[in-house]
Amino acid sequence: MENEFIEEKVSRGFEKFIGVGVLIISGLFCFLFIYFAITAFKNSVLNIGVLIIELIIGFIGYSLALLSFRLITGRVNKRNKYLLSNTSLLIWGTILGVGTIVMGLGAYRLVKIRKKNEL
Repeated sequence: MENEFIEEKVSRGFEKFIGVGVLIISGLFCFLFIYFAITAFKNSVLNIGVLIIELIIGFIGYSLALLSFRLITGRVNKRNKYLLSNTSLLIWGTILGVGTIVMGLGAYRLVKIRKKNEL
């Protein structure tokens, strides 16, 4: 009963429209992945921090491309009938949740630094 309110059917045209938008964003992340790799190689700054950032950007680009493919073609995960599997939903929820907390803490720290520098 509750599940009917959480998941609601939308028109196929709207799914394709959103899929194209997600594909454009995925292309931007793939471009950033390639651009950062070339820039890091040119400047000889390949270290663990750069590699971790590259992996994160590559993962986001790949995941968004997969999501857009599923939205545009209408093919869902083979094991279940949903657009995202339970595992990917948990991974993205964790990444976005931790990212939000880190951004919030970083904002508070930045405000403290700015106030300290103004005095």
